[in-house]
Amino acid sequence: MSAATLTEDEIRLAKLGYRQELSRTFTAFHSFGISFSIISIPTGILPLVGYALLNGGAVAMTWGWILVFFMVLTVAGSLAEICSTYPTAGSLYFWSAKLTGEHPQWTPFAAWITGWFNLLGEVGLVAGVAYTFASVLAATCTLTTDWVATLPQLWAIYVGVLVFCALLNTLGDNLLTLFTTASVVWHMATTFLFIVVVPAKAATHQDASFVFTEFNNESGFSDFYGFCLGLLLSQWTISGYDASAHMSEETHGSHNSAPWGIIYAVLSAFVFGWALILSLLFSIQDLDATVAGGYTAIWLAALDTNITVFFQVLFLGCIFFCTMSCITSNSRMIYAFSRDGALPFSNWIHHIDPKSKMPVRAIIVSTSLATILAVPGIWSSVALTALISIGTIGQYISYGCPIFFKAFFAGSSFKQSSFNLGPFSRAINIIAVLWIGFIAIIFCFPSVYPVTWGGMNFAPFIVGFVIVFAGGWWLISARKWFKGPVIQVTEEEIAEIDRQKKEEEPLGV
Repeated sequence: MSAATLTEDEIRLAKLGYRQELSRTFTAFHSFGISFSIISIPTGILPLVGYALLNGGAVAMTWGWILVFFMVLTVAGSLAEICSTYPTAGSLYFWSAKLTGEHPQWTPFAAWITGWFNLLGEVGLVAGVAYTFASVLAATCTLTTDWVATLPQLWAIYVGVLVFCALLNTLGDNLLTLFTTASVVWHMATTFLFIVVVPAKAATHQDASFVFTEFNNESGFSDFYGFCLGLLLSQWTISGYDASAHMSEETHGSHNSAPWGIIYAVLSAFVFGWALILSLLFSIQDLDATVAGGYTAIWLAALDTNITVFFQVLFLGCIFFCTMSCITSNSRMIYAFSRDGALPFSNWIHHIDPKSKMPVRAIIVSTSLATILAVPGIWSSVALTALISIGTIGQYISYGCPIFFKAFFAGSSFKQSSFNLGPFSRAINIIAVLWIGFIAIIFCFPSVYPVTWGGMNFAPFIVGFVIVFAGGWWLISARKWFKGPVIQVTEEEIAEIDRQKKEEEPLGV
């Protein structure tokens, strides 16, 4: 390994212990784009409009969005700071391992449990978005025909879109950058169109007192709990921004590009998201119809059927790009986790296709796991909400792990890089961890009372299964052989790189 043939990004990756195996074709814009595409404002907000109006009403949407944004910003800022120091595809679980600092006995377990929760969250994210595509496609067909999809038919559509997006993900890195660029343009243009056209065409408008003070709670639980349930719309939407970190081994200047990609994606999401929420709420013509029919009731009342169908097609484009990006990000996490030997059949999964330079086997695993995760959707009417809860809980617990270890374990071993939170870092970390703990508990609870089997939130059962599976495997076997991230580059090779770089420096420098 010669410093003369390595780029600065490759040298930085080597010092973290890994060789460059993926192609670096992403720019800072693409790093932002992948996270912005996964956040996907229309995909996150529109399907949960009716749910939020039932649980907290307009207050949960307007003020809840602002509350969640500021809390998410503490999480995103904390992750961006860590990413700037450790830009790797494994990101969250790798960071947890590194941030045990003065307590190295915790390193393997920290990486193990973080990785499994990250896997759960990202697979849940893939599943939730793809199931949204199936639901919206079926609803669009119902608008133009008499066909109403059954639950098994929805699941079949869901599997179809997963397979299609997975196939596109295998076609090569140049196509991937093109898709990411197209996704950002499509999302921004479509969201802007939704924001402007719907209130412009609406016959009447709700007043500001409704938009900012209307509260409704039909959950059957307390008003506080109902409001907290309504936060799912905001929390689910602003998630998945760790994608910039997962793509860091494919990004130029990743120690700067990836953390800023995270931050810019979250900031952009806040602006577009709040504008879309206000647009929808001001345009409501019939509140009862909107609670029952969701965003389509708003569109149908404000627009004619043909324009509504056209908007649905634009919306499907957003969900398609989001699904593509989710699989891209999840496959990189699976690729990295298998590189460190943490998954069953890791030796088979850790493979880069020589022609496309894509982790094709990791893409297959991601799609297969998402297919299995949504099997309860064949009989459960709340499958989408449950998948969204699973994705949100898994993602944010895995976000919380490295932040927790940095705040309470890392100590002086963590060295801030180009992006940092300065002297406020630890305080922001602690706020982020407390918020994550709060939402992880809330979204595991039922959303409707009385609780029935058909309306059961199966998120806590899936989360519990992962805890039992990963924890049990750890106790029985993994603790004996899993030592955390596997180092591909020796200390001697790193020392040689440093020596060569020093020799290349001009005299007097």
